[in-house]
Amino acid sequence: MALLTVEDVSLRFGGLQVLANVSFSLEHGAIHSLIGPNGAGKTSLFNCLTGFYEPTSGKIVFDSLKLSSLPPYKITQRGVARTFACFAK
Repeated sequence: MALLTVEDVSLRFGGLQVLANVSFSLEHGAIHSLIGPNGAGKTSLFNCLTGFYEPTSGKIVFDSLKLSSLPPYKITQRGVARTFACFAK
C-alpha cells in the first residue's frame, strides 16, 4: 500500500493551467526526487501537497487520509510539511 498517492491532480490559476493530471504514488521507506526545469510545476505540486494551494481537481491521499481538503496546519499535524532552506555565509 502506498504511503502517498497523488491522483489526477490539476491546478489552474484563472486561464493558466499549472498542473495537468499529475499522478504518482510513493511507498513507505523509498526515496524519490522530483526534477524538472523552471516553470514545470514542482513548487506548485509541493504547495498542493502541503495545503498551501487546493488542487482544482484530483486527490492527494497520505497514509489513508485525503489531504486535498484539509487546511495546512492539519496536514502538518499528519506529518507532511515543507521547509525553506537558508544558507548564510
